[in-house]
Amino acid sequence: MLILAAPTIGAECGGKHECRCGDRVVRDTRLSRSLGPCRADGLTVAKGVVLDGNGNALRGAGTKGSAGIRLPSGSIGAVVRNLEVTRFERGIRFLGVRGARVEGGEVHHNGDVRRRKGYGIDLADGASGNTVIGTKIHSNADEGLHVGTGANENRFRDLKVWGNGRENVYFLGNSGNRFEGGELGASGEASVYIKNARATRLSDVSLKDGIVQIRGSSSGTMLSALRIAEGSIVVEPYRGRGGPPGTPTGTRIEGGSIAGSGSCLRLDGATDTILRGTRLDCHPELRIGGGADLQAEGLVAARIRCGGTGRVTGLVASRLLFLDSDGLPAAGVLVLTASGLELGKSDRQGRIAGSIPAWELVCPARVERRVRLSAKQGDWTRPVAAGDTVAVVVSD
Repeated sequence: MLILAAPTIGAECGGKHECRCGDRVVRDTRLSRSLGPCRADGLTVAKGVVLDGNGNALRGAGTKGSAGIRLPSGSIGAVVRNLEVTRFERGIRFLGVRGARVEGGEVHHNGDVRRRKGYGIDLADGASGNTVIGTKIHSNADEGLHVGTGANENRFRDLKVWGNGRENVYFLGNSGNRFEGGELGASGEASVYIKNARATRLSDVSLKDGIVQIRGSSSGTMLSALRIAEGSIVVEPYRGRGGPPGTPTGTRIEGGSIAGSGSCLRLDGATDTILRGTRLDCHPELRIGGGADLQAEGLVAARIRCGGTGRVTGLVASRLLFLDSDGLPAAGVLVLTASGLELGKSDRQGRIAGSIPAWELVCPARVERRVRLSAKQGDWTRPVAAGDTVAVVVSD
């Protein structure tokens, strides 16, 4: 039997007034007992109010359309902490609110498993600039953490998210969201799904038995110091329903490690992708196709698999020192590729330091070749090589 949320308006509670299911919390309060099962919504928290669950639970009755905690647009500065939220369609809903905060607690077993509908924590209606810290999110019917269209610049720190029906964490059509620290486990589908989102940042996260999937027109995604065990990173176009087609661009993967039985990294059509300082323990390390391009430090060409067209440029950490004929530093020396692309210019000490292209692998034919580089100052030009070069004299 389907139960629908009743359109009732709860009383005000908080302070000396004990809260009940459906109430609006208008003063700081600390729950002395668990609430529920609530027939419809749990609690709505007003502007600037602190709701301390004190380790108690807020339980629903599986009612369609219900939310355990509602943080509407007027809930600016509201704080919810130390509360277990379970058995609602959505556990905690940020609805257009800014500056609200959830701390600690546990959000689990929300939604209809049969229909695979319902989230643990849901940021909707452009909810932006909010924070979720130290919360456990697991076993929800669809997504554990859903960050929806226009929900920008939210911060998620030290979360533990696992065992949700589809994605553990989903960023959709938003910008500037940050997921820092914490642990991610296995889920029904991708552990992290980033679709048509801009400047999403994941850093210092441990992930086991899952993938990070970047799709559609996502741009400027930064994955920093991720520790992925039995998993991978997939960067690919989106051609299905639910949005316009698009291809990811400008993905940066830095530091951390990836280990798994398949490819560590799979690129399909993704452009302007950079991989630096990441320890890879997979066979193959990379699978590339769809015309994708990648610049990478530390990759070995033999461990790259062509799954179609694509190009991999191998970067080598280099220190180039340019001197004039008197042995003095030569500033303003350009390092160029054969096509004329400028890679850097020597500073006042005559130095250029950084990652410089050394080789290219072109798929599907697996054509491997050295990248030709030259140094130029005025009318003077000479070839140089990537690597640890002690000195290059720029004049006779």
